Amino acid sequence: MATAIPRAAPQAWLVDNLLCAALTATVFSQFVALGATTPLLAASAATVELTLALIVLAASLGRVSPGYWSRLYPVGLVLLAALAWQAWPLWRGAIPGLQRLPGWRAPLNPDAAGLEALKLAGAIACALSAAILARSRARAIRLTSWLVVGGGAYVILSLWLWRWDPLYVWGIAKGDRTWSFTGSLLSANAAGAAFGMISVLALGLTQSMSRTLDLHAPRLRELLLFGAACFGVVAALAAAALTGSRTSLILTAFMTAALAIVDLTRIQDGTRLPRLIGAAVLGVILLAVALGVGLAPIAAKAGVIEEFGTRAAAYQDYLKAAWAAPWSGYGAGSFAMVNEAILPGARMDERWSFTAAHCAPLQAALESGLPFLALMAGAMLAGLAQVARAWIAHSAASAVGLAALAAGLLAIGCSMVDVALNVPAIAAFCALALGLAWGSAAGIDLPPRQRSAVSGWNPSGVADPAI
Repeated sequence: MATAIPRAAPQAWLVDNLLCAALTATVFSQFVALGATTPLLAASAATVELTLALIVLAASLGRVSPGYWSRLYPVGLVLLAALAWQAWPLWRGAIPGLQRLPGWRAPLNPDAAGLEALKLAGAIACALSAAILARSRARAIRLTSWLVVGGGAYVILSLWLWRWDPLYVWGIAKGDRTWSFTGSLLSANAAGAAFGMISVLALGLTQSMSRTLDLHAPRLRELLLFGAACFGVVAALAAAALTGSRTSLILTAFMTAALAIVDLTRIQDGTRLPRLIGAAVLGVILLAVALGVGLAPIAAKAGVIEEFGTRAAAYQDYLKAAWAAPWSGYGAGSFAMVNEAILPGARMDERWSFTAAHCAPLQAALESGLPFLALMAGAMLAGLAQVARAWIAHSAASAVGLAALAAGLLAIGCSMVDVALNVPAIAAFCALALGLAWGSAAGIDLPPRQRSAVSGWNPSGVADPAI
């Protein structure tokens, strides 16, 4: 007899669904609003994210075991330290003579420091909210379900916007790549990262539901959700291909193949080997197609090679500037001023329109110093180590948890050569995905008694539905 997954009380189930819906709406409303790239939209979105995090915390008091909180403290404290370091232009006056120390520079744009700190605080709030809402297997599936449904709706809206007016987004010109498919964003590369994340998350939900869906006596809600997940995989992958973003397409294909292979390794019957071979062949085909699409322009026109040369030269200049102020950087939000300052020594016609360094770690060091970069990297590595330890120790890596981790890493990978994480909506989505993986692993890594408390289980023995 199969053991059912117990569930929480009806009121808790309703509250969790409302909070998941609110978090999903908060993220995808930013995508609809041009990615929340203007100061007003970014500040408004971050304020909503912080408010929602406080509501999630308040709703979780008394329902989450102390052991679960202890799993979140280490990474959370490092993230708060990184936030405090990034905001140093706001508190620099509290330490006289600080800016006269070697490696410290006065912020070039102190007025932007507050907004950048607010945006980072909002992203941290998204990660924390997702971690709390995904603290059990059923809750992780529920949050992923909301994200996949919201992502599918966003893909449909994006295609409609392109059909309605391919040259503009909400009446705003797209810039250099006018004919590119960008969804509701102004950057095709950023849009490709967003669609790739949606596709990967939808694949994880499809894999999870394929193990539990009873096709002999299906429930209508489960069938609709499974159909939405399958649609999300295909539609979002197609949308990512339409953007023409080489990096996002290659990473999406790689993550898709990796998730398929990992999922098939769990099959214990006699069909395991043939399925693994089939998954490997599918992965090779996906990667070949992605690499073909991504590398074909390089062979077709020299402009792509020149673009890489421009980026490499820019990275060298930005790295030299970062080493000139290793402790403080030049202040959060100061990239435009730094770029203008070093333009006389470079080709102005190549970089005058750069709004970001096209490399997230390099821009983080340039603006906020090497300690900030080290703290953010430390928080990321600590979280990944916690996730890996929990999944390996308990052999309980969930499909949605793996997919969320893959989606977050996809966004980070895109930001290594482009502007993905410079778009507040993608930064929030990435933080949410990583928080989902982090929270689900932290729940697994608890002793049985505390795991029961963290999940809010009751003796009813009724399986907790996905939504």
